[in-house]
Amino acid sequence: MSNSEILLKAKNGQKIEIRHLRMSDVRKAADFINATVDENLMLLRDRKVTLREEKEWIEEIFKKINRGQGIFLVAEAGKKIVGTCVLECQSYRQNHIARFGIAILTDYQGIGIGTKLTERVLEMASKIDGLEIIELGVFATNKRAIDFYRELGFKEVARIPNYFKYDDKSVDNIVMYHRL
Repeated sequence: MSNSEILLKAKNGQKIEIRHLRMSDVRKAADFINATVDENLMLLRDRKVTLREEKEWIEEIFKKINRGQGIFLVAEAGKKIVGTCVLECQSYRQNHIARFGIAILTDYQGIGIGTKLTERVLEMASKIDGLEIIELGVFATNKRAIDFYRELGFKEVARIPNYFKYDDKSVDNIVMYHRL
């Protein structure tokens, strides 16, 4: 385990490794995304990905990471990715802003993985030159996530009506930010 990796003992006693995404994770990352679709989690993704699609997406995020404009961490239990956390820096007149996203499989929620991933990403983000604001969007019906973000210092700044479609219903988007 390298110094950029963290071995977390979750609240349930399970050992979870927090580490950077690797190119060799394509299959595990695709399996993770497809599991979030199966679980119908309140995320943007609503259809499964192919290995090719996931590989292409990972290649794009690695371009940002290699330019110092992105962070992608995974939480791994055994050989399975159970959580991801991504930060993508914006460009041009928004180059002081990064977009944040996190997803944790249902069976692994509430045991400290999301907190550790988010804290680590925020710590790493604070070292990105010129980055001032982390922003995210969250389903207004996802009270647990909203409370989680508030606990970590995010503030609600906007509500966009009917932004998401989830289970054939319109759901508002709560826009939140965290100032570094």
